[in-house]
Amino acid sequence: MSNGVQLTPEAYNALMGEKGTPLSVFDYVTTSGLVLVLPGNIYANANFREEFCKCSENLLDFNGRLMIRSPYGEVEVSCKPVPSYFTEMLSSGRYVTEVIMTHADRIRISPIQGCRNRCQFCDMGTASSYRKAEINEILEALEIALNDSNLEPKHLLISGGTPKEDDEKYLDTVYEEVIKKCPLPVDVMMAPREDDSILEQLREWGCRGLSINMEINDEELAKKIMPEKFRFGKSRYLQFIEKAVKIFGKGAVRSCVILGLEDAESTLEGIRNLARIGCDPVLSTFKPLQGTLLEDRLPPAPSFQMPVYEEAEKIVREYGVLLGPRCIPCQHNTLTFPLEGENYFFY
Repeated sequence: MSNGVQLTPEAYNALMGEKGTPLSVFDYVTTSGLVLVLPGNIYANANFREEFCKCSENLLDFNGRLMIRSPYGEVEVSCKPVPSYFTEMLSSGRYVTEVIMTHADRIRISPIQGCRNRCQFCDMGTASSYRKAEINEILEALEIALNDSNLEPKHLLISGGTPKEDDEKYLDTVYEEVIKKCPLPVDVMMAPREDDSILEQLREWGCRGLSINMEINDEELAKKIMPEKFRFGKSRYLQFIEKAVKIFGKGAVRSCVILGLEDAESTLEGIRNLARIGCDPVLSTFKPLQGTLLEDRLPPAPSFQMPVYEEAEKIVREYGVLLGPRCIPCQHNTLTFPLEGENYFFY
């Protein structure tokens, strides 16, 4: 996850197949790699196209079976395919993947292309134009994704960019329509709002859980790197998350913490703040994205991440929560392991 992989010609040809199936549908940098499954049901998203992968010592090879060869040894892996609908178009003329995407066992809906925020590690507010998907486009794309022949979806996340304030009512309509019409469990990823009532409303509609991503704990750093996203301040984030936990319960609310943008001490403080209020912290490795202000920054080394992970495990046990996400396939782009005997699961 830190350094990505390089592919041998044999691995490349084996993964492409006779039909020339693409290796990845490049959406977000944290999900645009290969979804690899290691022994023990450990899922890992391995980038291979980005600049930081070019010097990777991790080699993905194929000799009758897929193998990762690295200085740490060799391990056999399998690779999840891209969805079968990657070239399909909606009746509106847009590609299905502009609205919806499946990774492992989860469908992700992006009602809004672009974002009101301008975070330095993300290109959604810079390279993308702001556009709302029509409800009929979303429902049409959902029907296609539900019948994907490559990946069997087990649950759904409504995500996408943060809406402009005038578009919050539109997004609420999307939430209600999708939650009520989708036959799968539905989670929502959202930023805090001034009005908490949306939390009760989501629960009433049947939303299963929430992802409310604080991302950076250090307030001064957060104001610099993601000023619009952090306009409410850390205290408001924690207040909104705590209210969500009271409504949805422990295990149903999670929050991403980015590893590699602040020092370990500050990161662990953020993890403790989240765990204390009953929220599952999610450790998300920073990966540089071309076209952003942080494109020249390297991902954090494993030597930085592992001590943070180990201390985070102690913290969450102290407060009776877990490192998220609890869905095992969805752990592919997070530093989480499906520990035996814990409440991690396949949908």
